[in-house]
This record gives sequence, structure tokens and C-alpha cells, in this order.
Amino acid sequence: MKKRILALSVLASITSFVSQAQDSSSVFSYDTVSLGYKTLSIDGIDGNFKGLSLKASKSFGDSGVFVFGEYSAVEYSDSVTQGDVKAEIESDVKQYELGLGYQYSISDKSDLFAELAFGNSEITSEEKFTDNSDHNFNFVSELKADDDFYRFGVGGRSQIYDQFEVFAKVDAIKYSEGNSTEIGWTVGGRYNITQHFDAQVSVFNYENLTNWFVGGVYRF
Repeated sequence: MKKRILALSVLASITSFVSQAQDSSSVFSYDTVSLGYKTLSIDGIDGNFKGLSLKASKSFGDSGVFVFGEYSAVEYSDSVTQGDVKAEIESDVKQYELGLGYQYSISDKSDLFAELAFGNSEITSEEKFTDNSDHNFNFVSELKADDDFYRFGVGGRSQIYDQFEVFAKVDAIKYSEGNSTEIGWTVGGRYNITQHFDAQVSVFNYENLTNWFVGGVYRF
């Protein structure tokens, strides 16, 4: 809890300072809300976690500063039967993230940006074993764990056609209970459908996991 309060205080202080930064107006909107379908695959696990992701960001005028947040929840289930015993597993991963970013326009069609964020990942898993023989029995095992993480990312976005944008980002991610900082990457694209609405596809890779996001982005 103390770490979260400290992180919020740091973000608030940085926001107050950089909101006075020079004009960094951009062709891109950093005032957005997106909702989409998310899948998560983990090496060694057959099948994918599936669910939804909600993201939002808000800029501070033309200062280049923006705040952002994300919440996602994905689920996975599977079952195996051997003889009279049936094993079922249900798992879900919930994650939120809050952060502060800064963008700088290097041309009328390209931006560079940096992000600093903190968040939390929570994993819940339940295993159920059922014996359908004459010795009928049920056994349920539950596991729950969560961990805070900190992330620093740098990336860029470019409008390669009038209605199409590509973006890429590299992240350094540190979990509070981990001993090292790991590197992840994101690539994706957006297609402008209307004046305020985009379609987006992106992929994020980190250590032994990969997640895809397919959804819509509303620019306000």
C-alpha cells in the first residue's frame, strides 16, 4: 500500500511539473477510450486466456503530457478425464495499470513518447477433481496470488497513410517480488474508420507470454 501511495504521489508531482512544458501539439489524439477483445497465451499451457480490455488516456492540452489507465480480465478453462476421474481447471487473470506519459512530435506525421506506470496483476486458479466411480469423491484446490509491477516504456507512432497508423513500443517491467527487470515489446496498427472512431490490432510479448488486442478506439 505504501508503495502505491508513493507511486501516485510521484506521478502527481511529475504531472504538475511537466504540464508547464512547451507546446508539443500532435496530429495524433491522446484523448481516447478503447474497448476490445484480449487473448493471453502462456508457453506450456494449451489454449488461451480470453476476455476484455478497457483502456483510456487524457492529454493536458498541447503540453505533450497525458495520463492513462487500463483494466483487463481474461479467463481460461480446461478439463481432462482419465478413467473415472475428471480434472477441471478454471483460471483468471485480472490486471490494472495507471500511468503518466509524454509525447513529442518529430514531424507532422510521427510522434515519439515515453510512459511511466505502476499496476497490479492478480491470478486466481481453481482445480476440481471428481471421481465418478462407486468411490465417488470431490476435491477442490484453490490458488490466488497478486503482485505489483512498475513499467517504463518508450515508443513511436507514425501515420503512414491518411487513415492508417502504426506504432511500436519497448517496455522495461519490474515486478515487486521479482529480482530482475524484464523487457517486453508491443507492435500494432490503427485504421481510421470515422472522424472519432478507429479499429485497432496490437500484440504484446513479455517473457513467456503473448497477448493480442482487437478492438475499437473512440477519440474525443
